[in-house]
Amino acid sequence: MDHPKLEHHWPMLYRFLLFLLHDREDARDVAQETYRIALAKGPDPQKGSDHGAWLRSIARNLARNHIRKRRRQGTLLPPDFLELAEARFLATGAHHDDLWHARQQALGACLEKLPEPDRQLIRRRYELGHKVQRIAQSLRIEPNTLSKRLSRIRTSLRRCIESTLKGESRG
Repeated sequence: MDHPKLEHHWPMLYRFLLFLLHDREDARDVAQETYRIALAKGPDPQKGSDHGAWLRSIARNLARNHIRKRRRQGTLLPPDFLELAEARFLATGAHHDDLWHARQQALGACLEKLPEPDRQLIRRRYELGHKVQRIAQSLRIEPNTLSKRLSRIRTSLRRCIESTLKGESRG
């Protein structure tokens, strides 16, 4: 990347695309394409403008195209889906590096508090990307049962993260 005003937006842009696409490689590929387009258009869309918002708008359009290509049934997203997703992304504070890093640290600490079987489920589902059906089959349980268990684990992690972050903001 050749432009410092755009370069420091890379972590936020990658997180945004990961939020939209739920796949690390896809997020990285679309982020790279976003930067290629941004640099081709010129590094300064408007003097004094929000470069992060400009990059997100390019990325949003690329993500929309990527999702359309990925869908085999031809199902299209509602027209405002990605704009609503971006608003949710901004509302979570995930675009701020400090908050993102604090949430990542809290997640790590909260994962350590989980019982080992729950940690292994989370790892298999989210780190390794195994499908619920595959994990359920290997555990010889119903996929719905596993989905409910994963939902309870995610809820527990969310509460732990929120509690950890609230404790840090007081201290």
